[in-house]
Amino acid sequence: MNSALQGHYDLPPSVASFVADAIEASILDGNIAPGTPLLQLDLAASFGVSRVPVRDALAILEQRHLAVRVPRKGVIVRPITAQSVRDVFAARRVLETEITRLAGPRMSRSDVAALDEIVDRQRGASLAGDLAATRTADREFHATVWRACGNQVLEELVETVWRRALQARGYGHRTPGWSDRSIARHERIVAALRDGDTPAAIAAAVAAVDAAESEILAALPARHHSTESGSRERHGDQCNA
Repeated sequence: MNSALQGHYDLPPSVASFVADAIEASILDGNIAPGTPLLQLDLAASFGVSRVPVRDALAILEQRHLAVRVPRKGVIVRPITAQSVRDVFAARRVLETEITRLAGPRMSRSDVAALDEIVDRQRGASLAGDLAATRTADREFHATVWRACGNQVLEELVETVWRRALQARGYGHRTPGWSDRSIARHERIVAALRDGDTPAAIAAAVAAVDAAESEILAALPARHHSTESGSRERHGDQCNA
């Protein structure tokens, strides 16, 4: 794991957040595998900091649902199973359906124009091969629809589920052609919203969730398809990809 984090870092005032962000990026890029121990001493040496900010960084990663504390093992990168992916996307499917139902009639022309602009940015990032910018645009697209639903509780819930899905989504993002498929899905959602066709927008949103789930499941290493994950499942981790 340490080789993925070696290098010179200009540390900002919030060292713990910086360390957490760096580890998160390595997890989402696939450089640190699910189940990898996050050892405080090793991480402190890699970043050239004391154990205190590393300890705080690990707590941040737990809050972000990217790490989990396991008895007698300490903190590890959250494991992923096929069942955990299905669980989190089942939740997304329910939330996106209701959010799109509420957002559809509330979307203004400026909201739709904002979605078009985000899709254009996503397309530009994809052509430039900038995966990080493509992922950012992907999230901004969905967040724009979430905000338009006018229900703060639903928005908070879907943000939480999105965060839980981030690690698993990394597998889908690394599949060939993901960005082009994501852009096409977003274009279908925008077209339905522009036409004021809320049922079509809901169908497009659910289809996008279904497609993302299928991409991730297809990309998961074979060992993650077991529905049994030993002691980790006994601690409830199977639902937290």
